[in-house]
Amino acid sequence: MKTIVFAIGLVVAACGIAEAAGTYIAIGTPLDGYQFSRSKIHAANVNSRPDFPGLRPVALELLEDALKRKMPKKVGSSRQIAHAKITEYAITSNPGKRGHMRGIMAEALFIEKNPRWGYVSNPTASQHDVYARIPGRKPPYNGQIKTHVSGNPAIYANDMWKDRLSNHFLVPDDHVGSLKEYLSNQIREHEAAGRMSDAINTRKQFSRVTPLGFTSADINSHINLAARAATRERNASYVSLGAATAMAFGPEVWDMLQSGSVTSMSAMRMMHAGSVIATERAATHMLEKYKTGALRGSFRGSLFTGTVILLADTAFSVYEHGGESAFGNQSFYINLGGSIGAFALGTTVGLPTVVVVTTYTGSPLAGTLSGLLIGGAVGTAGYVGGRATTQKAIEMLRPEFVQETESKEIKKALTGIQNSISELQKT
Repeated sequence: MKTIVFAIGLVVAACGIAEAAGTYIAIGTPLDGYQFSRSKIHAANVNSRPDFPGLRPVALELLEDALKRKMPKKVGSSRQIAHAKITEYAITSNPGKRGHMRGIMAEALFIEKNPRWGYVSNPTASQHDVYARIPGRKPPYNGQIKTHVSGNPAIYANDMWKDRLSNHFLVPDDHVGSLKEYLSNQIREHEAAGRMSDAINTRKQFSRVTPLGFTSADINSHINLAARAATRERNASYVSLGAATAMAFGPEVWDMLQSGSVTSMSAMRMMHAGSVIATERAATHMLEKYKTGALRGSFRGSLFTGTVILLADTAFSVYEHGGESAFGNQSFYINLGGSIGAFALGTTVGLPTVVVVTTYTGSPLAGTLSGLLIGGAVGTAGYVGGRATTQKAIEMLRPEFVQETESKEIKKALTGIQNSISELQKT
């Protein structure tokens, strides 16, 4: 029992690497304190605020919720379609699609940072993106959000002149300075030429310019975080299947490396391998059904799958090594170390690698195939490395244990030889 608890602890430590990448850090300064106090703003309707189930990374839930609101016909209430579009952003080179997703992410981040603001009811509204309520003012207090990649102030200024109705024209913090400088120059030019009406109108535009509370780089960072999380969740089951396959056939791979030849699997080995793979499929199915599949690709999901598979693998290993006597057998611990290495390395290295492959190739199918292949290849390397590391650790920490095991193996071999000689003498 202590061995299994220790093994689970190692799986926890190894799988913890994958979770760190999903940590969300809030950014920006709420707009409520930018021009007027919080007391002057009424909270937006709760239905216009993002829905946070709290099951996935915040960046992914933010963007998923925003896509459902902004694309009611194309996305609707489908999480799968929303995640597919988020994953598509990571692999597309189309500037229009990337720009559109940036704008949606900017709106989601702004509303998340400003709890009294919400989305406008019309998802296709041309002039307004977000709103708040002010006492004594019947019309909503609106804001329009723009996030041009280039940060070109002339493009922003042109947008302002076309869409003049929103109270705030919100742009990334790193684009505010250049836009204000551009408008200031225009004001001076109008005044110098005596175009006072144009100067007054430009001053009105200048007063609308407001920082979002985060930079253009922050927007990109959060989209990329959401895309990685969506891709990781999609391909997690393929990676875990590849890693489980490495665990199942790891002993055969090890024997092949040691002997240099392929030997046929015994019936017990085949049952062992089949049980490991079947257990992985059952655990994956449970994760897909539990909490809308949010645990797939997460630390908790990897921990659950790894623990269940490890228990099945250990149970067969205990039986193969003679029941209770397995805990006094060096080979049992070495195989256990290999199994832990196979799944832990297969998932923690395999999942991030699949995200990179999917992004680089621009193909979800490549992500699926790479999940199986990378999970299997890295898992096999983890099995071999886990065996070798465990053996070295035992030799260093418990040399007497190694001697005892070797003595038992020598006695077993001698007994076998003596039995063989006895059989020959009988004939």
